[in-house]
Amino acid sequence: LDSTANATTSATGAFLAVTFSTASLVDTAWKGVDLFAVSGSKHVGRLLLESPAALSAWLNSEAGVKAMGSSDPEVHAFLGQVAAATSISLPAQDLTTSELSVSGSCRELRARAFLLHSGLTAFEFSLVRAS
Repeated sequence: LDSTANATTSATGAFLAVTFSTASLVDTAWKGVDLFAVSGSKHVGRLLLESPAALSAWLNSEAGVKAMGSSDPEVHAFLGQVAAATSISLPAQDLTTSELSVSGSCRELRARAFLLHSGLTAFEFSLVRAS
C-alpha cells in the first residue's frame, strides 16, 4: 500500500510540476516538438514616457518600428492600451498575450507599465515571434 501511495504522490507531483512550471501558451505548445526550418525573433525595450501619446508617436516612428521589429497595428494597439490605462488609479500593469496558429506560427507580446512619482511612465515591452 505504501508503494502505491508513493507512486501516486510522485505521479501527482510530476503532473503539477509540468502544469505549474509552464510559463505560457507558447511554451506549452512547443514542448517536445522537433523543429526544422523555424525562424524566430525577440525584441525587448524600455522607454520612459511623458504620456501615452508619446508611446504612440514612438511606435509609428522609424526608430520604433525598427526596435519593435513590427508595424503590426494589433501590436501597437495592445501596447498603446497598456500605456493609456496607466494612471494614479492603476499605477502598475504587467500584461501578456500569446497567440498560436494552426499553421505553426506563434507570437507572445508582453507590456509592463509603471507610473513614477515624477508623473512619467516607465514602459517595457517584449515581442517574441516564431514561424
